[in-house]
Amino acid sequence: CNGSGITNTATTNLTAVATESTPRVGELGETIQTLVALGAPQAFMNNVPTNVASVTLSAGTWSVSGVACVTGSGVAAAFRMGITSTTQTVPTDGSEAYMGGGTTITDSRAIAPKIFYLSSSTPIYMTTLAAFSSGAYGGFGKIIATRIR
Repeated sequence: CNGSGITNTATTNLTAVATESTPRVGELGETIQTLVALGAPQAFMNNVPTNVASVTLSAGTWSVSGVACVTGSGVAAAFRMGITSTTQTVPTDGSEAYMGGGTTITDSRAIAPKIFYLSSSTPIYMTTLAAFSSGAYGGFGKIIATRIR
């Protein structure tokens, strides 16, 4: 492909970094993340979606992924987690991840990248829904967003 026949019709340019430096705010590759440590998990209530971590993203196109972790003990049936722009809601669009329960658990699931097209500053949440009949469970992990446009 020699690029012939391709015309740039953009009225503004979005800058990118060509060196090994960190992209600045608004540049392609800009990264924002939130980490929640094992020692400070967000407590789950049975069948109540819980925001484990969040990032607030400016207008643009973002790829958002995460690692959702669960820890605790009791009688748990299952966990469902995902990334969404709606607080305390686990998506049901096929982007969510699932984890089986157990009596004592510390486990994690990767949440595949999901694209968000944002016209204004918007919080994005990594949320987990826990189903358990007894015990105490909580969530920790990481949500990471990268500007792709």
